[in-house]
Amino acid sequence: MKMKAMLSFVFGLVCVQSALAYPLPQGTYREPSGAIYYSNGVGAYCSYANYSDYVKFARAHPDMPLQPIERMPRSMRYDGACQIGDVTSNPNPYPVPPTYLAQGFYRLPGGGIIYSNGVGAACGFYSWGHFLRHGGSSGNWIDIAGLPYGIRYDGYCAN
Repeated sequence: MKMKAMLSFVFGLVCVQSALAYPLPQGTYREPSGAIYYSNGVGAYCSYANYSDYVKFARAHPDMPLQPIERMPRSMRYDGACQIGDVTSNPNPYPVPPTYLAQGFYRLPGGGIIYSNGVGAACGFYSWGHFLRHGGSSGNWIDIAGLPYGIRYDGYCAN
């Protein structure tokens, strides 16, 4: 009986931790402290510098009501203050809507190859062998013009 209770506790703990690892859906969120945030729905968020900036965004986008949240998930990347710009034409308060590369390998114009995790971060390879150890192979990439805005480069991929 004690074993069953212990397993339930362990499995419950795992469920709670994994639920916090997922990014919030796109929308606006308010913490009990009064801080207001925007989640882009793919792992990053920004904060409104003041309430009037949020109100401008909310008037232009009534389909994104403010939702209460205890705190923003630690697993999400904080990108600083939201830059509203023209809120009527852009539902995303980032300066330029971030572009996310699908998970996979990409070759840059100089010949360097990067790996994108699919949620806004990329890493590179210091040698052909390093690339091969990560599952790459000749021609196993997509050529791109450069690292898109919104992709965080984390240096070399872990060995």
